[in-house]
Amino acid sequence: MSLQLKGISKAYQDGQEKNIILDKADLTVQPGEFVAILGPSGSGKSTFLSIAGLLLTADEGETLLDGKPVHGLSDKERTKLRREKMGFIFQSHHLIPYLPMEEQLRLVATKELAREKTSLTDRIDSLLTGFDLSAQRRYLPQQLSGGQKQRVAIARALINQPSLLLADEPTASLDGKRGHQVVELMKREASQRGTAVVMVTHDERVLDLVDTIYVLKDKQLLLQTEVRK
Repeated sequence: MSLQLKGISKAYQDGQEKNIILDKADLTVQPGEFVAILGPSGSGKSTFLSIAGLLLTADEGETLLDGKPVHGLSDKERTKLRREKMGFIFQSHHLIPYLPMEEQLRLVATKELAREKTSLTDRIDSLLTGFDLSAQRRYLPQQLSGGQKQRVAIARALINQPSLLLADEPTASLDGKRGHQVVELMKREASQRGTAVVMVTHDERVLDLVDTIYVLKDKQLLLQTEVRK
């Protein structure tokens, strides 16, 4: 799936003042492309990611998926598109406290994948092995470390083999080795399945794995090469 955001603007009311977060920001991501967005805290990176994932609506501008505008979709259609085509990795893991780790993944599987029980089990096994979590598959969230919880959340985002993966600081609670491992798996999804990946990050240790780097500066997205000029 390709992603295009054109002229995206977003502002929030702060008392009597209007706080502009994004001002005509543009981004294009092709299928199989891994994009990283850098920028200081509070610069609007997470807001931009939420607009890309149809969780927020821009004040101005247009979002296109595979060249088709999404502004006319109903809430139900947006929800269906997010569930079937997108994977989200948030800064907080949002795990359900009473579900074992394996069931966290089963819960979000699409109806189509859930019907194919063998395929779903194979997919879960593959992800747990890739994230070095096989031994903890029946653990509840309170039995996991912070890093393990984050890896479960990332595996959950990948379970449905999304066409678009949106990641907000996915390595924030991981050490350097684990962080690199996780981003390598995201890179593999992009390469093998043609998944478009957009990752907001401060972690420069993983930037060698991405294809394109943008910097959010002055409320707009600039290619890193343009920032350096």
